[in-house]
Amino acid sequence: MIHPLVLGSGQRLFEPDDHVTELRLVDSTATTKGVILATYQPA
Repeated sequence: MIHPLVLGSGQRLFEPDDHVTELRLVDSTATTKGVILATYQPA
């Protein structure tokens, strides 16, 4: 599961009871800088 994360303080972007969408990983690539590019489709 991917969890979006916003650092700092202030108003929440996502509430704990927000709708959850099931996703399926269809492709992923790691860059030389360590970033993962992930492509998902609805499950």
